[in-house]
Amino acid sequence: TVLLYTWFSMVTLPGGVGYFFGIVNAAVHTLMYYYYYRSSFSKPSWGVVVTTLQLSQMVIGIVVATSWTIVFFYSGMCTCSVPYIFIFSYVGLYGSYFILFLNFYRKRYNKQSPVKKE
Repeated sequence: TVLLYTWFSMVTLPGGVGYFFGIVNAAVHTLMYYYYYRSSFSKPSWGVVVTTLQLSQMVIGIVVATSWTIVFFYSGMCTCSVPYIFIFSYVGLYGSYFILFLNFYRKRYNKQSPVKKE
């Protein structure tokens, strides 16, 4: 879904906003797949960094898309014709992925130490 969304943004959005989404997505996925490659040999200790980058990607996506939408709707600077589907889909896409990655982060990295009973 992110690949389709990024492609859609790159093709339809003016001013390079779509390219920003594509570059950030490609950078995060490059590191993520490198992590998977390294984990096939040994367990890398920087998995939390990958998940944090994924969470950051979702936050950046929401901030950039929201900023762009505010400019589109509330300033006279943008006279472009933009599909409204973009405006309504980014919250669902980035928001749902943020929740999924946050849930993964909590389950994977916020494990409580078992309390020893004496």
